Amino acid sequence: MRSSFSDNEQEYDSEAGDGSDTEEPRTPLDKTFDRIGMGAYQWVLLSLCGFGWLADNMWLQAVAIVLPRVQRHYEISDRSIGFMSSAVHAGMMVGALGWGTCSDLLGRITAFNGTLFLTSLFGLVCSLAGSFNWLCISLFLLGSAVGGSMPTDGTLISEHMPRGKQYLVTALSVFFSIGGVLTAVVGILVIPSNSCGPLGTVPCDTQEYNKGWRYLLQILALFTLVMFLCRILFFTLHESPRYLVHAGRHREAIISLQKISAFNGEPVRLELSDVQDTYKESLEGTLLDRENPPPPTVIVPQNQYAVYGDYDQEAAGVVQASPLLADERSPSPSESALRVEDAVLDQQSRRMRASANKIAAVLSPEWRRTTLLVWATWWTMSLAFTMFNVFLPKLLEARSIGSDHGSEDIAGSLMSVLIYSLGGCPGALLGAWMQVTSLGRRLSLALSTVATAFFCLLFVHVQVQWLLRLATMGISLCATIMWAILYGWTPTIFATELRGTACGSASALSRIGGIIAPLLGGWLLMLDPAFPVYASAAAFVLAGICVLALPEHGNGDRRSLAAEAIH
Repeated sequence: MRSSFSDNEQEYDSEAGDGSDTEEPRTPLDKTFDRIGMGAYQWVLLSLCGFGWLADNMWLQAVAIVLPRVQRHYEISDRSIGFMSSAVHAGMMVGALGWGTCSDLLGRITAFNGTLFLTSLFGLVCSLAGSFNWLCISLFLLGSAVGGSMPTDGTLISEHMPRGKQYLVTALSVFFSIGGVLTAVVGILVIPSNSCGPLGTVPCDTQEYNKGWRYLLQILALFTLVMFLCRILFFTLHESPRYLVHAGRHREAIISLQKISAFNGEPVRLELSDVQDTYKESLEGTLLDRENPPPPTVIVPQNQYAVYGDYDQEAAGVVQASPLLADERSPSPSESALRVEDAVLDQQSRRMRASANKIAAVLSPEWRRTTLLVWATWWTMSLAFTMFNVFLPKLLEARSIGSDHGSEDIAGSLMSVLIYSLGGCPGALLGAWMQVTSLGRRLSLALSTVATAFFCLLFVHVQVQWLLRLATMGISLCATIMWAILYGWTPTIFATELRGTACGSASALSRIGGIIAPLLGGWLLMLDPAFPVYASAAAFVLAGICVLALPEHGNGDRRSLAAEAIH
């Protein structure tokens, strides 16, 4: 399976380098996308892929908002309530792997539509859960569906972007912030009037008066269903040409490209040579695949598809065996199928060996220190941010109980969550700007990480409501800047051939941090409500130290610096 980072390597290369063809050769398929350009099809697809980002954060924020209500509904202890968020993150980790494999085997369209449909379905199932255990199981299934949205949608849009437009993929982070805001707005509208107070407050019939969290999940499931329907009813998605080429279906790739160009209003004429995703390596003079070695050539005898009835072989790109190449005795259908199966298994075996070699390469003496620091940075940042984010609504409510400084009720705490979500909206743009200032990426990332820790400490110690909300806005803004820089910088630290493996493994470790954080935070919550926030601040500081230990310019940047010096 190709990770989302691997599929986006070209994007990072164009950002890291000077953009010349001599720096990274362009394949004929790359040049075909450049000819088609950035048209209406790409803009519509970019917007629809944004639904995946929106759904991701929308449901993560929903789990945090309903957590206090679920705790009251099922009378769950602080130590155990974190299993809700851990179940979602575990499902998201499985979903990222599973849907990526699905998109490689069945095509991008299946994953593109399937993730949102199943997210809507499992979101509805969550709202109907009759026990805490069933809710956690349902949330795992929800995570396994929505967890595939960002990697598969990111892969799809990256495969359609022409040169010089890959930076637009980062615009999807705007949808991510909107998802959190949308959840907070819906929560304010439906939860306060349909919820019981926290545990230990006024007695309440939870079966009758604590349905707000169910209403929230049902409304979000409806929103997700609408996004799914927009994808299938108002837009015709053509299979990714790059996927078709790597699946050996070159003629179908041509048809897909021609339909895309026609949608853009500028039809192009293409030949088979225009969809080759290979380039000639100048040093060796051989034809090489730009990401993976080409699959073994399988010559299909003319009678192979006879047993399957009417089949348009030309449209499917099937290469028929020449009489000069075919055996004197044509193999039987079972023998032909066996040959194809052996070829596929051989290809998968070579990919597994290549993956193992890449993992060994990122841990080689040359890269070991850098890799371990990057892994530590991703893990600690995810641990810290998740621990604070998932317990924020509960912490806000806990501070209002028995407080002499205002009466922060459920509606007030949700308003603070909305302000928190709004605070992160400009973070991606600020992160992009900070990277090009004299601070550079390393200092910008370290500064935003330490600033997030500072606002966590401020959150613990302030008592005035407006300062409390200012602290939450600071955490959200700085954390969004932090993630924007981290996602953009990490790939450029590593050499091109190692980026997919290094970034994919770092992303997996961040998911593990997201699984551990709610469990650890729940245990700390039992000791003192402030302890999870202190732990988050400490983890952010540790992440900042790891960032400062990294080189400002990794091997992946040196080529860019040389080009800048020349120009």
